[in-house]
Amino acid sequence: MIPFPWPSFPALVAEYAARTPQRPAVFHPLRTMTYAELAQEAAAAAHLLQDMGVRHGDRVGCLVRKTPEAIAAYLGIQALGAIFFPLDANQPPAVLRDLLTRLSPRAVVLCASHAGLWDTLGAPHLPRLVLPHPDHELPTPHTAPCCRFWTELEGVRLPMPLPPDDDDTPVYMNFTSGSTGRPKGALTTLGNIHWNSLASVEHFRMTGDDVHLCMMPSFVHPHELFARPLAQGGALALMDGIDPRTIVDTIRRFNVTCFMAVAAIYETLIRQHEHAPFDLESLRVAESGGMHVPAALSREFRNRLGVRLLPVWGSTETTGIAMATPLEEDPSFPAGATGRPLPQYLVEILDEHGEPVRDGAVGELHVSGPGVCREYYHMPLESAESFVIRPDGTARFRTRDLVSRTPDGAVMFHSRMQGMLKVAGMKVYPTRIEELLHEHPAVAQAVVVRMHDPLRGEAPRAVVALRPGQEATPRELWRWLEARLHRFALPRVIDIVDAIPKTPGGKIAWKEL
Repeated sequence: MIPFPWPSFPALVAEYAARTPQRPAVFHPLRTMTYAELAQEAAAAAHLLQDMGVRHGDRVGCLVRKTPEAIAAYLGIQALGAIFFPLDANQPPAVLRDLLTRLSPRAVVLCASHAGLWDTLGAPHLPRLVLPHPDHELPTPHTAPCCRFWTELEGVRLPMPLPPDDDDTPVYMNFTSGSTGRPKGALTTLGNIHWNSLASVEHFRMTGDDVHLCMMPSFVHPHELFARPLAQGGALALMDGIDPRTIVDTIRRFNVTCFMAVAAIYETLIRQHEHAPFDLESLRVAESGGMHVPAALSREFRNRLGVRLLPVWGSTETTGIAMATPLEEDPSFPAGATGRPLPQYLVEILDEHGEPVRDGAVGELHVSGPGVCREYYHMPLESAESFVIRPDGTARFRTRDLVSRTPDGAVMFHSRMQGMLKVAGMKVYPTRIEELLHEHPAVAQAVVVRMHDPLRGEAPRAVVALRPGQEATPRELWRWLEARLHRFALPRVIDIVDAIPKTPGGKIAWKEL
């Protein structure tokens, strides 16, 4: 184990490869990648990207699946001092094209399974490094101009290029949607990732013996796939998908000790256990983030599987979790609480005037510390609305979550401001869906409310009134939205009614919906 402050992650991997070359770094159903192989492939990827023109400070898009090669590619980009950003294949092509235009990447890392999607984005001359995928053949050079292929790395042994270990260097950009639905790129530095990883490692007492399974997609905090384990010389286990049987098999096959998922995933594991009982003997840390964790879910998971469910809270802008449930049993910790602040984070609960509220009172959650990002990339107005730079140089992030605090410091979540939903941990704004429905020629009025979803925690439900003489089916409206929204933002139900219920004062009667 290397003491903090750690060097850059490519340097960490190179050092562990020199110390313990045959130690597993990445477990995958089709391949186990050792530290020696990870260092070799990350270094070769860096040199190949360098040949493609990538330099320090450039941006590199990543349209990838969760594979060992993707982890090596992320590290190769960091080794050049470039900034990688994930592209979400679930987004409509128009959104992806907008991101490519705004960020002007020097190159893209592309999984072969997404080659068809890439062809729709209208950037055939952008250099691409194509990663293999077991279910898809690599395109041939004459059908994929400007492409280099992962197979070119076979047998290549090159030194790892190492950027300066500067905590202020941007290395990564993660996206969160604003109220308008246009993604905002939180510019994340090496220092942000270091401090966030240290907070998690210290709180959960993680070591190099731990094996980590993160169920978050590769386009949601992809650094969490590798930062925690690589910081300790441990291993990460990868799986694509959320099938509960596969999750159980992966945990048992690779002796996973640390697991992160949204609450809905734990609910599916409980249902799987009811159908076919199993044990998770190796698991010692089961984090649940991305959405509120009901106290009943925590109790049932503990009773059925003998593992404590540990609610955590974090966001894109805090580079991961900033609050967590105590690792050990704590009788004073209230059921249903979100967590207590981690040592590297400062939590403030403020009223509408920016003043601290008393214990038990509801206010807006603000989070500060060296793990908090300072800005959204090239979005100064949105940055000014969300971030305040403190005198010590760290940032304070306005979360727009409404919470309260108990006398012993536990934070209780109440609701999100402006009716925001979190669908499987992803932010979904009803106003964006309503605006798009209003653009349909047959729609007179649309209101979006939240509904329970057994898999994703909650989901949008749309209630629509049509214009006189116009016709539209729920399926037609759903397809209208499908071309314009992320799939997680699509309403689970669309109800067509004669009129949206109103109060005598003409306002929407929310309780009737």
